[in-house]
Amino acid sequence: MRTLLSVMAMSVSLAASAAQFEAGVSGGRGGQAFFDNVPSDFMALHSITVCAGSVIDSIEVKYEDTSGNIHSYGKHGGNGGSCSTLDFTAGEYITSVSGKYGSILDSLVIKTNRGNVLAKGGSGGSGEYKYTANAQFSIAGFKGKSARLVDAIGVVYRQTY
Repeated sequence: MRTLLSVMAMSVSLAASAAQFEAGVSGGRGGQAFFDNVPSDFMALHSITVCAGSVIDSIEVKYEDTSGNIHSYGKHGGNGGSCSTLDFTAGEYITSVSGKYGSILDSLVIKTNRGNVLAKGGSGGSGEYKYTANAQFSIAGFKGKSARLVDAIGVVYRQTY
């Protein structure tokens, strides 16, 4: 019986982790780690704000629940740069995140399934990164490292239903 319970607990754990996974990070080694815990199926992307000059200063993702309440996992990075916000409509999701990096994140381009694009940052950085979604998983959040700037970025995928 004890072995059966252990197997059942492991199956539940594996099933829960199958609904999301992470990719990355791309960028430098500085800063403190951050992770946007993917919201439940009852929350949708509301907006993403990216602030940048020649590098990415900060990123903040907001989600909306079924009651219309807005939630944020906080701003990652500092207070510099000019800010732009990508607002999401019902059923809209992130299909790709790309850009360039060196010792920090130099640029960030976010594209959605509705063709909307948020592009910020400069042209520096010798490394390139790209994370893409497919019919089974959309990009639902970010992970990375930040301090005064966004040093590195990766993505968190959520299963699409």
